[in-house]
Amino acid sequence: MRDFTAKDVLEIYTKARKKYPSRDLPHIWKIVKEEFEEYASSRTTGDIGQAWRNTSGKAFEVIIGRIVKNVLTKDKFTSRNVSVKFFKELIASEIKDVSCQLNRRCSGESVSTSYEPDIVVFKNGAPKLIISCKTSLRVRVSMDLFWSEKYRVRGCKFILVSAETVRKLGTCQEPKKVRALAEAIYDRLYIVGDMKYCSVVRPFRDIEGDMERWLLQDLP
Repeated sequence: MRDFTAKDVLEIYTKARKKYPSRDLPHIWKIVKEEFEEYASSRTTGDIGQAWRNTSGKAFEVIIGRIVKNVLTKDKFTSRNVSVKFFKELIASEIKDVSCQLNRRCSGESVSTSYEPDIVVFKNGAPKLIISCKTSLRVRVSMDLFWSEKYRVRGCKFILVSAETVRKLGTCQEPKKVRALAEAIYDRLYIVGDMKYCSVVRPFRDIEGDMERWLLQDLP
């Protein structure tokens, strides 16, 4: 069985983007999944669905991260001292800014832990937006219960970008548990795909306008 990697997904995405330059990201992502399944089926007899789940998550993080970086390197943001980094690019002091200190019950000694978000957006050197990118919410919402309050008291927006489906999340009027929690935890849950939206669960295309409001106009 051939081992597929995120690189395979990214290569398919790059080709699809060149082939369909006018298509929006949700449409391109759907094409990428379909073409990956066709590509993988000719190279393995294994579980194609599992291969997609194993590889698409990392590719999704890279794709969303690049898009967010491209937006935030526009002059309207950089001229207002806005900068953006992937977590792996943070220096020690910046990692400390998105971490919290916990006390060991046995000794009272302090231990530091970090959420390790995919993207951190700074204004005037201080973290303002914490962004993670996950194709599926799965257990993510439960894990984020702790961090949502930590970032809220620091004045940071807590954002998740996902490719989750309305079948998994439900609607605002009839939400599945994971959606109800997400609407309580995140400042925005951006969806790449079809969804029944509300004030918190929004299409990914809204992200630039929201970042303008939060970072340039200092609006809630």
